[in-house]
Amino acid sequence: MLKKIGLILLICSSIICLKTALVQASTVGEKSNKTPTLFFHGYSSGVHAEEYMAEGAFKAGKTNTAIIANVSRTGKVKLYDKMKANSKNPLVLVNFEANRVKNYNTLGKWVRNVLVKLKSKYKITKFNAVGHSMGNMAIMYYLLKYGNKSNLPKLQRQVALAGHFNGLPRKVDKPDETIIARNGRPDLMSSAYKKLLHLRGYYEKNRIKVLNIYGTLPHEDSDGRVNNNTSRSLRYIVDDNQNYQQKQLRGANVSHSRLRHNKRVNKMINKFLWSSNKKTKATINQG
Repeated sequence: MLKKIGLILLICSSIICLKTALVQASTVGEKSNKTPTLFFHGYSSGVHAEEYMAEGAFKAGKTNTAIIANVSRTGKVKLYDKMKANSKNPLVLVNFEANRVKNYNTLGKWVRNVLVKLKSKYKITKFNAVGHSMGNMAIMYYLLKYGNKSNLPKLQRQVALAGHFNGLPRKVDKPDETIIARNGRPDLMSSAYKKLLHLRGYYEKNRIKVLNIYGTLPHEDSDGRVNNNTSRSLRYIVDDNQNYQQKQLRGANVSHSRLRHNKRVNKMINKFLWSSNKKTKATINQG
């Protein structure tokens, strides 16, 4: 009971923060878009981890709406607040109550449940997604199992932050454990990554645009928790240079947990998700 009360207070606190950001937001004359953007947090985290990025979108005038989708431990979805008729680039902050689940198939199913709920209530047919850490695997395993289902909304744009697509090595300070080819292919593949190989060709076929962002700490090839090579390995899965961008960040706030609380990251996300629909220029930034 106390846990449930704490969850409700957390969600209410997040809603208040987002409402405050909306009041403070600048008004920017951009074309309205009804496509929602879903945010997925990482392991042992929650909706609070998504607030800074959402607030950044509000303050930049990119959106005027945010709701929370809470996923119970049994996968049941409950929506807090509402998308209104004048919603512009609405945000959906997803909260997994069971935030220490390591079964990617379960996470993928929960993503599906959120989309089913949104489609039922708001008739959405497409969506964008932003994932941090394990949230990326939730997105990937949703695509793996449900991406070809004609009755589900289709992914348009995907932002990956601090992704561990090819697993979490025991020692992230040893970049030579896995070698990445120029096309992003790792010489050693985890079992989870091998399953993701089935998505090769899917991104290009569906013209999904991808922005992959990861941080590098001084004198390391990692963000302190995730080796950069496992983040870079997404490129081989996407296998579509025309619609793939990769950004390596150094300096302040690039560690694993701080990457989602970084002004540079916010600007990149806002530009990538809500810029004009011009052809994406392939960018591979390694420094």
